Amino acid sequence: MSKAEIEVLRVLESVREDGILQSMLCKLTGFSKSTISYVLSKLSETGAITKVKRGKEYTIWLTKYAPSKDVKIVRVGFIKALEYAYLIPFSKLLKDRGYLLKFKMYEEGLSVLNDLIQGRLDLAIAPLITQILRSVSVKGGIKIVAVAGRGGSSLVVSGGVKKVSDLIDRRVGTTPLSTMELNVASLALSEGIDLEDIELIHSTSASQMMNMLKRDEVKAVSLWEPYPTILEEVGYKRLVRYRDYFSDFPCCVLSCRVCNDEILKLFRMSFEIFNKKKEEYAGAFLKLIGFPERLVERSIRDLSFNPELEKNEVKGELSRAGLWGLLPIVNEVIGN
Repeated sequence: MSKAEIEVLRVLESVREDGILQSMLCKLTGFSKSTISYVLSKLSETGAITKVKRGKEYTIWLTKYAPSKDVKIVRVGFIKALEYAYLIPFSKLLKDRGYLLKFKMYEEGLSVLNDLIQGRLDLAIAPLITQILRSVSVKGGIKIVAVAGRGGSSLVVSGGVKKVSDLIDRRVGTTPLSTMELNVASLALSEGIDLEDIELIHSTSASQMMNMLKRDEVKAVSLWEPYPTILEEVGYKRLVRYRDYFSDFPCCVLSCRVCNDEILKLFRMSFEIFNKKKEEYAGAFLKLIGFPERLVERSIRDLSFNPELEKNEVKGELSRAGLWGLLPIVNEVIGN
């Protein structure tokens, strides 16, 4: 067995049921496209691997990990948050049409996007700004097709912070390259505060941010639901509901590399179903992702659920944070 075959099999074993795009095998193994193509042809002849074409690219699995030919698997990644509760009716809609929705939950958006780029996901739900910046770094290939969450985030503070101007010369926790960071920047601009007067402390997860606040390492955190509600329950103050400043802004968005029109239509339909029984679905979803259902009533009120996305809406969100340099990119990454 050649070194290229051994390396390809090693990578396929590591990704298991996720599979991987053929193009990513070249990057991860260091072998040329022609070498990888030759190796895959040999392995396919022996039945060791399974190849499925999705759009213009092939996804590759070791056969023992490949999905059943009778089941079309849709892999969706998302951050641990309440706003994706419509994934429950989405899963049902897909199932009725012969698809199986597989969830994968993450602590932050950059990891979601990385797995989409590497072919480990079919759909990615992550913050708008994260998706735009990541798309730039990989020179396209990511298409943003719908809003996945609106509103539902807040600035929560500890003692000594009574108003936004009290954040001057204070530490504020947020996730990097995210809507949470964009909201802090927009809030500062709207209050006439120089962003350089606020020290942003980056965190890799919401739970880490909450711990920083509890240890008094930061005086405020920019968080999404249900985390602000959880902090309120133990005595912290919700100083700002961002939607009071910025209306129903798109927080997270849905993206794909190889977009399936039928699946995207079902995604939008799931919002209609969800909005008829919001609290029921949200309670079930909170339980699914590891939170108590009692949080639903207070944590869902700052969220709205409308998947339609307009380019001008995205440009407006970037402009309010002073990110004018990203405006020309919007036309490239937002789907029609």
